[in-house]
This record gives sequence, structure tokens and C-alpha cells, in this order.
Amino acid sequence: MKKSKLSRRKFISGSLLALAGVLVWDMCWFERYVLDWSVHVLPSAPKHPIRVLQISDLHMQQLGRRQRKIARKIKAQPPDLLVLTGDVIDEQKGLTALEEFLALLPKSLPKVAILGNWEYWGKVNLSQLKNLYSAYGVQLLVNSHTQFTLKGRRIGILGVDDWVAGSPDWTTTTKDYVPQEVNLLLCHCPAFRDQVMAQPPNFTLHALLAGHTHGGQLNFFGCTPFKPRGSGKYLSGWYTQGGYPMYVSKGIGTSILPLRFGARAEVVELQV
Repeated sequence: MKKSKLSRRKFISGSLLALAGVLVWDMCWFERYVLDWSVHVLPSAPKHPIRVLQISDLHMQQLGRRQRKIARKIKAQPPDLLVLTGDVIDEQKGLTALEEFLALLPKSLPKVAILGNWEYWGKVNLSQLKNLYSAYGVQLLVNSHTQFTLKGRRIGILGVDDWVAGSPDWTTTTKDYVPQEVNLLLCHCPAFRDQVMAQPPNFTLHALLAGHTHGGQLNFFGCTPFKPRGSGKYLSGWYTQGGYPMYVSKGIGTSILPLRFGARAEVVELQV
């Protein structure tokens, strides 16, 4: 009888230790480094759609395996357009890592970026950041817009300043904007969608692309103890109610704690 109880205790304690080990492995490695490449097709997309690749929340401090893996896949299967939706670097010294990453990407690939809260909080020199982006063919949009002709179709990209640390101005962003066949809005903080709904544009906005939330970063089966300001009622994935579809990316990097749980890092491909 005593031996049976001892064996049962060993089994239970061994199982708990194994479970703890799996959880630690998942939080510290799997969900951070094994990227989810998710593909989403808009209902209005034609047979041969424009492929827009969204990378959000890199939080780069150095060029690591994740960034190299992303760059290799982009080079092997180039999208039609790459968008960086903020929090690419956390501090000034991150400019070196960002340049190394951008140097790995195809030069001819059209690229657009917006700012996140960490570019402000980390006191990144925004003039230097803009010049670096420009040197590698990246247009930095701060309450502004741009257009491209891709696959014989016109696509317009609007980019607002960060909702938390910047000065987002929807009126300035849309000023003199000429609606295109496809119109996309880049906003780092998903809470900005509520302002768009309160001030509807006079053109069709096919989708908003946001990041910032990291999917909660630590998401315990729907319970997220940390949700950054600027998330609003949004966490991750698609939000379509209200007529302005928005996808909130869980992003790549982490903030505060180098952990992820229930919020696997992702790169998003939107076909429009």
C-alpha cells in the first residue's frame, strides 16, 4: 500500500514537473521563435490579388534568427508590398539592427512603415529613422498617404501617427487623398479604429492593419493580465463589426517580459 502511494506521488510530481517544463519551453521559445505565417484573403480580392505582407512589433535590439528567417522567406517568396506597422525598434541603438535587417530585403520590394509608441518612448531620432528607411526604399507615413500600382491595380496606403505616444490626425491623413481601387489604413494601435468609425471617410476603406497588443503576449485561455493602452476593445485577429474590417497582428517581438503564451508570434499576409 505504501509503495503504491509513493509511486502515485512520484507519478503526479513527475507529471507536474514535465508540464511545467513544457509551459516554460512554450513561453520562452516556441511561441516566440516558431512564427505563424497567416494568410487572409479579402472577399473582394480578384483571382490574382495583391499580396500585402504585414510585419508588426519587431522590437529589434539586434539582428537575430527570427529576423533572418523572415528576410529569407521574403526573398524567396516576395510579396507585392511590405508594411511595417510600428514598434520596429525600442531605442536609438536599434537603428543598427534595423539597417542590417532592411539590407537583407529585396531592394525592389515596395515598403511602407508607420511609427509605434516605442519609437517615441525609446527616444529614437525620428529624422535618422526616416533617412534610414528612405535609404532602403521604405516610405515612412506619419499622418500621410501614398499610392502604388501593383499588378496593374492602384492601391492606396494611409498611415496615422501612433495613438498613444504620437499625434494621430485623421483629418490630415485623409487630406487630398485620392481613393484607389484598394485602400488600406495602417494604425499601430487598434483603438484608432473607433475614431475612424466616428469620422467615416468618404471612400471605401477595405481594411485596417494594426499591431501593438502582442495578442496580449500572455494570454491564459482568454485571460490577458496585460493589455497595453491603445488596445481598446481589440486583442488579435479580425474585427469586422461596424463596416471597417481590421486585422490586429500579434506581432513578432515582446515588451517588458521576453515571454509569450497563447499569443504565438506571427507574420500576416493580406491578399486584396
